[in-house]
Amino acid sequence: MPVPELAIGPQRVGRTVMETWATAQDLKAFPGQVRSDAPQAIIEQVQAAARDDVPLQILVLSPSFALAAALREAPWIAQKAQITAMGGSLWHGTNGTGPPLAEWSVKADVASSLEVYPHVSRLCPLDVAGTAQIDGAEFQELLNCQGQVPVVKALLEMYWAWLPRCPWRSPLDGPKGPADHARSSVIYDLAAATMLPVYSSEFMELREVNLTIDSQGFTHPDGRGGWPMVAGVSWRRQMEWEKTVVQLLCTRGAAAKVIL
Repeated sequence: MPVPELAIGPQRVGRTVMETWATAQDLKAFPGQVRSDAPQAIIEQVQAAARDDVPLQILVLSPSFALAAALREAPWIAQKAQITAMGGSLWHGTNGTGPPLAEWSVKADVASSLEVYPHVSRLCPLDVAGTAQIDGAEFQELLNCQGQVPVVKALLEMYWAWLPRCPWRSPLDGPKGPADHARSSVIYDLAAATMLPVYSSEFMELREVNLTIDSQGFTHPDGRGGWPMVAGVSWRRQMEWEKTVVQLLCTRGAAAKVIL
């Protein structure tokens, strides 16, 4: 089994939302290598995959500083890896309603987004990511399986630590109702993972767009001279998506090794 590696990008000074669950002391017990040079770590991982002729997917779930820096140093990354991103707001905003807005992952670092998004092949914008929640029988199944599945146990521990400290209303007030002990918050990143090519368009309607980003961080789907990519438009089988996600976590997750 490969030695785990954790690469950390630039950190802001101050308290973090997850500090009650993960502290600096926790990293001292990490059995693998902890690195502070995330761009170089990305380059080395892509190099290793290219050397072994292994297909590689890069999933961008945050502002793009580290990947932009890696692309500046090694522009060939864009030819060796396929990039999928959670970001932008094309036709709708929070909770899949209202007008488009400047989504955080883009507007927090517009300059880096302008470097990374020309190489993105699949995009999960707020139009779909902002409506992703798990509740009802599916959420109950997660509660039931956490005793046997370390991955689910860790996820729920993080959720309980994060829930009372989250300062943002958008992920707390999802379209299915407020996040609580019977319903998840809006899980943007999990929706983006569903857009990886292994899942194709099984759960979402996808559309080809020509994306542009303006100076304020707004993303426009049909901009002149934009970058071609496939974007999520709306859910096609959202209930089936919820069931599939829970099944993957509670069954395949049981075989995963989680280091806490």
